[in-house]
Amino acid sequence: MKVVKVEDISSILKLEEYNKKGYVFNPSIVNIEDNLYLVSYRYFYRVDDKHPHETDWNYGDGGFDRTYFAFIRFNNTVELVKISNVIIDNFIDSRIFKIEKNKYMIILNAKTTQNYTVGSMYKNITTGNSSFNCINECTIQVFKTFLIKDDIEFIDLQFNPYCFDISNKIEKNWSIFKYNKKIYITYGFSHSPNEKWFNELKNIDFLNLKIKDNSLTCDIIKPVIKPIINFSKISKIFPGLSISCSTPAILSRNSKDTWISLGHVKFNINSDNPCIKKFINSINSKNLLYNKFHYASFFYKFTVINDEKYNNIGDYLIEPMFKITGISKLFLLSDANYSIMFPCGIDYLEKNILISYGEGDRKCKLALFVESSIEWIKKDINKCDDWTLMFVQT
Repeated sequence: MKVVKVEDISSILKLEEYNKKGYVFNPSIVNIEDNLYLVSYRYFYRVDDKHPHETDWNYGDGGFDRTYFAFIRFNNTVELVKISNVIIDNFIDSRIFKIEKNKYMIILNAKTTQNYTVGSMYKNITTGNSSFNCINECTIQVFKTFLIKDDIEFIDLQFNPYCFDISNKIEKNWSIFKYNKKIYITYGFSHSPNEKWFNELKNIDFLNLKIKDNSLTCDIIKPVIKPIINFSKISKIFPGLSISCSTPAILSRNSKDTWISLGHVKFNINSDNPCIKKFINSINSKNLLYNKFHYASFFYKFTVINDEKYNNIGDYLIEPMFKITGISKLFLLSDANYSIMFPCGIDYLEKNILISYGEGDRKCKLALFVESSIEWIKKDINKCDDWTLMFVQT
């Protein structure tokens, strides 16, 4: 798997007013025009400059955990054009997606309104004119479409809860893609919460939520029950392995009517599963730093296989059907210092695929991949060695 270049853009995203302290990570990138790109990223700052893992993600008095936006330009190096004055509190790990020229969508997940915990869990949150109260902690996604003016300023960036009836039951990593001028969301692979309609879908590999305009609910799109790559089978071979979406999906320039995206896996360093131990030993051999979990990434591609409309058991409208047609070997970039590599953005830069990712919850990085060099697995995964963990030389 060939990588052209890796860029660390952390230093140009930190703010002078905080003496460039704190940690920037989990960037999502999208092309604006030519060589101009928009990056959203998470900025964790404490007055004492402690890393979030040292404080259980509590930023304390005088600190913050926010989403910022920056415009960058690619010439021979990456140049910072400007950091936007748009700042988002209480929503994190954004994904941005280009709907059409000058029109974009961003999805984030909620964190607590209290300071003692973060992530996608909260008990009470109010956004705009809508308020939701949860007896138990909930997960929720928020979204907004927005425009960018010619002077690269945002227009109409107000956030609303999205798909609340579904998002409080499933995991937080949602990916965006476009088909037939409509926006779809893919939220995961082998996650199986015990919730009503989900009980009928034990072998999920690909499930989409179709956006309904001006609504807080979503239509569920039927998954393919017998996929080419069976993620439920993978979860049995690698018990304890979490499989998630990571980036939005973009149309491939090398394969007609095919979308390409990145997923990631996460596994506990103390796992006893022999398959996962192989991964752990591979990563430990590189002396990469980690916390409780190791991460690895993979490319996946999918296509539409059915445009017919029909109703399923839960009376949800299901159209069309999508099918994963391939996944790559698992990989880590070998110049990384940390085994946590969390991709959030994907786009093209000239002929290459541009990936934005967070490293170790400390850095914002970009990697350029040669699309034709991606090592796709040619069959389903039936044993450990079918899903090899590789280190990509950069």
